[in-house]
Amino acid sequence: MLASRTDHGRSLAPGATASWDGWGPPASGSGSNGKKAADANRLIINDSTGRVIQTYVWPVDGLGSRLDQAKHSDGHAKPIATETSDTLTAAAGDLSLQISKTTGLLISVSRQGKSFSLVNGPRVVAMGPRPVSLRRQTPPLPPPPPPAVAPDSRLASLSQVIDGDSLVISAAFDGPMKSLTYRLRSNGWLSIDYVYAMSGPQEYFGIGFDYPEANVKGMRFLGDGPSPVYQDRLAGGTLDVWNRPYNDTIDGDPDDLKPAEHFDYPIFKGFYSGVRWLQLGTTEGPITAMVDQLGDSPIYVQIFTPKTPPSNLLGQVAVPFPNAGVSFLHAIPAIGNKFGGPTSMGPMGQPAIAKGEYKGHLSLYFGRLPSQ
Repeated sequence: MLASRTDHGRSLAPGATASWDGWGPPASGSGSNGKKAADANRLIINDSTGRVIQTYVWPVDGLGSRLDQAKHSDGHAKPIATETSDTLTAAAGDLSLQISKTTGLLISVSRQGKSFSLVNGPRVVAMGPRPVSLRRQTPPLPPPPPPAVAPDSRLASLSQVIDGDSLVISAAFDGPMKSLTYRLRSNGWLSIDYVYAMSGPQEYFGIGFDYPEANVKGMRFLGDGPSPVYQDRLAGGTLDVWNRPYNDTIDGDPDDLKPAEHFDYPIFKGFYSGVRWLQLGTTEGPITAMVDQLGDSPIYVQIFTPKTPPSNLLGQVAVPFPNAGVSFLHAIPAIGNKFGGPTSMGPMGQPAIAKGEYKGHLSLYFGRLPSQ
């Protein structure tokens, strides 16, 4: 907490409303001159006895602009590019990354010679509707075909140009991915703009990277937390800066419900909503991502895939996940319960309907941030 204040309002009868003149959030730093700036405001409302009756949290005005400014801080090393027959290597200071000239995807990242394993992306990840579970049939019906997944995109062209203090690498594709634009800034930030096309009912769709789960120690993020969500389980999170240590818990597994022995809740792996920024703590060093959130097209963040409960406890709660370590998704799947699949749970349980082209903007920093 950077600043706080207490205001004493007036007593109101149930159902009554009134304006509160002169109220406003406390002043905090703007982020300039090395001072920390707030990411969000929190309003806590107490009754006459001091009990909390409601809490509201919302982003500070201009949060998106301030986060964007952080990516534009001055750097000291003008980016350069070199090419071989197989790869395009971009470097800025002690950061080096490689992009495949076959796939157009990120295949290698290192800083001061130390590798980071966030690779094989951003690639399109998507899956069509899963089969509807039917009650046991006699004789048993043949298994339904597996849901369709997004096909690979084929690289059509790859080019690079210097733009001011940035190296811009542009890739065009045939397939679901339409274009990728990598911008490596002199300060070491890598921004990625992506455009892909998707149509029809889908369980999930977006872009993903590979990352080894064994390397992750935890995650700190500004978003709706602390728990992961599903399409039909979005409510209940609170916007805050959350620190989540890694765990491999399964919701409801008796082996994970032993408070004296093993009780790591909430679960770590899954889909997160409202994420503005996140920092993965890894054995290789921190990896920071800033996510542009648009009100009409929110981005969900997938962090690995939770374990599947034992078959005798599974019921209808099996959920498909992208075959990726970290994904940034325009749509996520719904979850059922013990007795019924998600499509029987109402409108929020239906697969998302993709319509046309989708765009996103993502910024990555590998290693310790300069201000940390």
